Amino acid sequence: MSIKYSVGLKATNTRSDVITIQKLLVKHGFALKINGLCGNKTINAIRGFQKGLKIFPDAYVDINRKTLKFLDSNKITILKNSNFHPAGIGSKFDVTTLRLSQSGINLLKNYESLRLKIYDDQTGKEVSYYVKGATIGYGYLIRNASEFEEYKNGISVTQADSLFRKVLVIYENAVKKFVKVNLTQSQFDALTILCYNIGIGNDSRGFGGSTVVKIINGESTGNLDSAWKAWNKSQGSVSSGLMKRRETELKIYYKADYTRL
Repeated sequence: MSIKYSVGLKATNTRSDVITIQKLLVKHGFALKINGLCGNKTINAIRGFQKGLKIFPDAYVDINRKTLKFLDSNKITILKNSNFHPAGIGSKFDVTTLRLSQSGINLLKNYESLRLKIYDDQTGKEVSYYVKGATIGYGYLIRNASEFEEYKNGISVTQADSLFRKVLVIYENAVKKFVKVNLTQSQFDALTILCYNIGIGNDSRGFGGSTVVKIINGESTGNLDSAWKAWNKSQGSVSSGLMKRRETELKIYYKADYTRL
């Protein structure tokens, strides 16, 4: 992507140029509204991106400077003396301090899709009585017949959001429990989205005992990509949808690119 004029602090900030920069920042994991207005959030996001790459954080994107070059790159060049890690873009943090970013939330909701009536998660068809796999909202799994009665007439968008956030905390905490190393924000996001999809568990049938976690923790020397992509089956058969989802998660993990494949 290119811009005609500068964007950021004390810049020209034409609407089309600001939109371009906002889209690039979102691609790299920053939670922004793409509205063409260069307010404090956009300026702070530019500055944060520059800090992560050890570029002088002047919050200014010019057409011929490094910031635009790196924003428009799908594969960030690791700068000398950077605190970036080749397996993930950005500074690393104590995993217990992290929450799923807004970009991660948006993508996860997009994957799970919003359903305001109860449906069977295996067939996608609405159901009028409790079955194992009865689901509502953003992939919320109904636990029993009693809870089915609570939601049998459907829910509102607000209720769906509430259920989503209630469940999301469980998966965020699972990542914090099982992962023993510091992570970048995008690494945490990718792992949380994976965990949400494959289930928590503490054996090889879930996130907690997965080879993915063992490799990340340094407990296995296996190949992370292969271990991650192995979670590609639904009802015993390889799913093209899950294959694309795993590729998207890995793209988030390595490149902080939240574009869905």
